[in-house]
Amino acid sequence: ALMRARGWPEPMSLLERMWTWGYTEVSHSGPVCDGRWANVTRSHVGHASHALRKQAAIARSVEAALTQPTWCKLAVADPRETFAALADRAHPHLPESILFHHSSRPLLLETERLARLQLLERAALQADALQ
Repeated sequence: ALMRARGWPEPMSLLERMWTWGYTEVSHSGPVCDGRWANVTRSHVGHASHALRKQAAIARSVEAALTQPTWCKLAVADPRETFAALADRAHPHLPESILFHHSSRPLLLETERLARLQLLERAALQADALQ
């Protein structure tokens, strides 16, 4: 809703395009993530959390365990369906930040690291041969 209000006629197409460009690791933060975290902690902790919070000795550790992470990770099997569900749950006036991370970047970093190691190995072998 906020993207449309800011002039984006088809916000879903932008999200889907980012996905097709390889930005397949997706996280979000905002009201949808807050609601999701509340549901997760409610289902896992249930009524036990109320009793635990009353006990002073473990209250702090329980509160720390129930603290919401900054970002919720999206498990994206079908981008169109996942992004539509996120949009359906979006607050009409509060933004949901979406973080895209390009999935090839870790592979690129690993490839560069291996190439550097191979160069160092060759240089060491050449230095040994000269001695």
